[in-house]
Amino acid sequence: MTYEIPQQFVAGSKAYVEQMLAIAQIAFVGAEQLAALHLNLGRSLIEDGATTCSALLAAKNSEEYLEANKTLAQPMIDKLMAHGQSVFKIGSQAQAELGSVIDAQYTDLQGKFSDALDKISQSGAPGSDGAIAAVKAAIAAGNVAYRGINKATKQVAETTEANLTATMNAVTANNKAASKMRKSAAG
Repeated sequence: MTYEIPQQFVAGSKAYVEQMLAIAQIAFVGAEQLAALHLNLGRSLIEDGATTCSALLAAKNSEEYLEANKTLAQPMIDKLMAHGQSVFKIGSQAQAELGSVIDAQYTDLQGKFSDALDKISQSGAPGSDGAIAAVKAAIAAGNVAYRGINKATKQVAETTEANLTATMNAVTANNKAASKMRKSAAG
C-alpha cells in the first residue's frame, strides 16, 4: 500500500505527458496543413498575377482591358473562397481531434474520481454518505452540462459548415450566371 501512491503518480504523469503529446501532434499537423495551404495559395496567386498582368498589358483598348480584368478576376475570387473553405475544414478537423482527446481525458478523470469517491465511501466516517451523494449528484449535473456544451458546439460547427458550403455554392452559381451573361453580350 505504501507504493500505491507513487505508482499512481507515475502512471498519472505518464498519461498526462501522452495526452499533451497527442495535443501537440494535432496542433502541429494542423499548422503544417495551414502552412502548406497558404504557400500553395501564394504560389498560385503569384502565377495568376503574372498571367493577369500579361493579359491586361496585351489589351488593345479599354473594352478589352475591362473584359480581361473581369474574366481574370473570377478565378482568383474562386481560389480565395476555396482557400477559406479549406482553412475552415482544417480548423474543424483539428477541433474534432482535440475534442476527442479532451473527451477521453474527461472520461478517464471522471472514472478515477468516481473510484476515489467509492473508496472514500467505503472507508469514510459514519454519516459521510450524504456528502458523497451530494458530490456524485454535482458530478452528474456537470456531466449533463458537459454533454450539452459538446452537443451545442458540434451543432454550431455543422451549421457554420453548411452556411459556408451554401455561400460557396451561391457564389459559384452567381459567377457562372455572370459569365454566361458576359459571353452572351459579347457574342
